[in-house]
Amino acid sequence: DKETGVLHFFSYNIRSLPHLTYGVLDRNNRLTKSIPIELPNGPAMMHDMALTRTYAIFLYMPLFFRPKEMMGGHGFPFVFEPNEPSKFALLPRDAEDESSIQWFDLPAGMIFHTANAWEDEDGRVNLYACSTSEYSLGELLSSKSTRYGPVSPASPQPPRPAGGSLSTSIATTGHTWGISGRTGGPSM
Repeated sequence: DKETGVLHFFSYNIRSLPHLTYGVLDRNNRLTKSIPIELPNGPAMMHDMALTRTYAIFLYMPLFFRPKEMMGGHGFPFVFEPNEPSKFALLPRDAEDESSIQWFDLPAGMIFHTANAWEDEDGRVNLYACSTSEYSLGELLSSKSTRYGPVSPASPQPPRPAGGSLSTSIATTGHTWGISGRTGGPSM
């Protein structure tokens, strides 16, 4: 944080609770905050977070760790679950524990990197990020999960929408919480 000189970070643990921890280091690299956060559906790949002046925003995409998939010889230890929602969590930066966290759902998709986040004059939290409605790394990983192995050129393939940007606004005015999302934009 350029204004305060502190470092906000998160870590996740795929083996034991807590699966997510939010932390803050002061200007002298001393840990001043460590908040364990319970995740709704267990451990997931969490690659980025965002900050506003008031909130830490955590992205909980439906790319879940499923080590049994790998142990059974059926792919990687994580599986994209397209029927599960993407979840966003807002935690006030001044929180001392997870009790004030708010969770919001959007349709399943993947976000690895955020571009910007801020609060507008109406109290909405805005987030811009690179997103896709399906997750795929070619034949290695796909939104159909890795449990089915690579898709061959001869087998039917589901249509893959172009990637784009995600613009999400979360209303935080008063005691009313809501979320609205918009996807679209050029292929990335």
